[in-house]
Amino acid sequence: MSSDFDKLQGTDADIPALEREWKVTRIVIAVCVVLVVGVLGYLTFLMRSTVPGADQQAASSATDSAAAQGRQVCALALANAQNFGIVPGFTKIGDGQPKQTDVTGRYVCNAATEASQYVLAVDLVCSDLTNAKCVNLYSVAQDDGAILFQRQDPAPDSK
Repeated sequence: MSSDFDKLQGTDADIPALEREWKVTRIVIAVCVVLVVGVLGYLTFLMRSTVPGADQQAASSATDSAAAQGRQVCALALANAQNFGIVPGFTKIGDGQPKQTDVTGRYVCNAATEASQYVLAVDLVCSDLTNAKCVNLYSVAQDDGAILFQRQDPAPDSK
């Protein structure tokens, strides 16, 4: 009787078939590795070529957002000056972008009519630009330097 061990060893005729199977298996594994490396390389190249465009788009949208906020500050400054009756109702914003001053939180915007030009100085007291009270009018001057309005800051309490 033959034992189970003898059945597992096989015959000498089976050895070349097993060698062919191992060669085919190694070739298949090598091809799969090459394909995986190729796909990863392609995806890496694809991601590198699209990321700078995304960065530029994000930067341009951030710039657009900052420009929109600047226009909003100047629009509120003009609206406040018109509501106080300092400038005519048909006054238009100049370049629409506020310029920072030496005072922290104070910005100036240009406005104009056909006859005159104005410089509106405002203080930002909060970050909610949908609220007109966040843009406090500080002064309004004409282009010749004449001051039409200047807020009088209250004197500090003496205690």
